[in-house]
Amino acid sequence: MLEKTKGIVLNRIKYSDSGIIVRLYTRKFGRQSFLIRGMRNTKAGRHNILFQPLFILDLEMNYKHSREMQVLKEFSVSFAPYEIHSDIRKSCVALFLGEVLTSVLKEESPHEEMFDFIEESIIYFDSCKEAFANFHIAFLAGLSSFLGFSGWCKDR
Repeated sequence: MLEKTKGIVLNRIKYSDSGIIVRLYTRKFGRQSFLIRGMRNTKAGRHNILFQPLFILDLEMNYKHSREMQVLKEFSVSFAPYEIHSDIRKSCVALFLGEVLTSVLKEESPHEEMFDFIEESIIYFDSCKEAFANFHIAFLAGLSSFLGFSGWCKDR
């Protein structure tokens, strides 16, 4: 079934000579994996940058619940975090957060409030000019409330 949704790039893995496997956290379907062929050849160079961690994409896909790897029909940029990928300090934090989110977001069920939190946090982080050294700590503290253990320390 053809579906449209937004997705946040978590990470990508090289696959074969010209393909990549991209893990995205989508608004409608939770965490999903996509196999994209031909993305590492010279003609696809301009699209290759879109699959860096924390890019937010508008997706059109053929979704089947029984598939482990979905088929991506079309994609376009919803938000390109230019500042994150041009500043080495922010880029390191983005890689860290992408790996943490890949490890933490295991479920393939939608959680729209958590998606909105992550999306708004990425946009805020990209717009920060100074004083973002502890952003990853604040982000993980905010994310913990969606994962179910934010009030754990208050009771002790």
